[in-house]
Amino acid sequence: MKRLTYAVLAATVAFAVNSDGATQRDWSEIFLASSPSLAPDGSFLAFEWNGRIWRASPDGGVAQPLTDGPTDYTPFVSPDGRRVLFTSYREGSEQLFEISLGKDGLAESFRQVSFHSEGTTPHGYFPDGKSAVAVVRRDFSAPVAGGARRRGYRAVSVPVAERGAEKLLFNAPARDPAISPDGSNVLFVAHGDGDSPDYRKFPASSSTSASGDVWLYNIADKSFRALETSPRDERCPLWAPGGKGYYFLSDEGGVRNIRYRTLAKGTAVRQITSFTDDHVFCPTLSRDGRIMVFRKGLDFWRIDPTENKPVAKRLSLKPAGGMADIPRTRRRWYNKAWNNDGIGDVAFTDNGSTIVFTAGGDIFAMNTSSRNPVTVHGSSRSHERDLAFSPDGSTLYFLSDFGDHVDLCAARRDPHASGWASSMHFRFKTLVSDGKRRENLSLSPD
Repeated sequence: MKRLTYAVLAATVAFAVNSDGATQRDWSEIFLASSPSLAPDGSFLAFEWNGRIWRASPDGGVAQPLTDGPTDYTPFVSPDGRRVLFTSYREGSEQLFEISLGKDGLAESFRQVSFHSEGTTPHGYFPDGKSAVAVVRRDFSAPVAGGARRRGYRAVSVPVAERGAEKLLFNAPARDPAISPDGSNVLFVAHGDGDSPDYRKFPASSSTSASGDVWLYNIADKSFRALETSPRDERCPLWAPGGKGYYFLSDEGGVRNIRYRTLAKGTAVRQITSFTDDHVFCPTLSRDGRIMVFRKGLDFWRIDPTENKPVAKRLSLKPAGGMADIPRTRRRWYNKAWNNDGIGDVAFTDNGSTIVFTAGGDIFAMNTSSRNPVTVHGSSRSHERDLAFSPDGSTLYFLSDFGDHVDLCAARRDPHASGWASSMHFRFKTLVSDGKRRENLSLSPD
């Protein structure tokens, strides 16, 4: 097929154009990168891609690797722009490491800064750069009455300048903590239900008890204040320069976009982005507030949120050395399936001959000998999870997560088929659908 190419300005993506006028992206570019973090002066962007931490200009261009991977992610640039904090499994559990950057901007050295066996997830530095704010899970998280659960996530400070014990910031469930520019307040998400990004779009009128709310905690007087408590999901709060306002993500209207509000009570929200095709994830902001980078779809985008009508510009990034240095295949071990940026589920029949698993939120069955999976249940409206076979293997129980509620369901294979993996038809039944959230499905021995 005849192709035409054309040049575009820096920080936009090069495309190939088919003869029918359709555009195709340049697959030599970086795509599906995540966790962008801007240097305070906006001079560079650190991000996670392909199991490594990378550095690039916020205008786009060539990205240089800062680590060799393969399990490095969630970078945060220090307040002085000379260090990068990140998470890695290189020591066998989720620990924090810090890179020191040389004069060339690349990694000069790195060291481990957290050591707790249960792992630590960073969310940035304190303003003085001597400690990091992180989320840890130190308390067992278990189901309680009404389909809710006791959440064990807590926000802590972790010493970075020298080794020391982590300190609890406050004893309440917290996600996405962000320290104010003066170090006196913490923005965080209460409630919320996701360990990983949720790519589903929900009806504009839907709501869920698992939606996140944005709260403010004052470190000095130990007080809490609710900021965003709508029925919709709010997450990823981000301080604006000066600490008088904040940005956050909201899925009001069905698609997650960036909003802004000042801390003064009764102020109206300002819509920063208005995408309708895909969610926004992981916004990061320069110290002067003029550069914001976030992930949407396959790519990073850049805007100036201070403009009256910000125009998003997609970043074109290519890895140093090209795609030839990126391995086409990788060996990894799993104790669960990993699909769509989230942990899936696996279940076996008692004799071990059949395995069912989720991938991308759908259910598949496979004989452990033939290894040819067949689709048991596939729906774009729901994510299926928490699989459990009945003792005789005739019924598969599972949860269907619709975002605003979770149903308990059952599936049975064709009785004339020799097994689950050879069945061409399955019968489904919704056992419980009452608008509540559910998780951690398990069956009694009988």
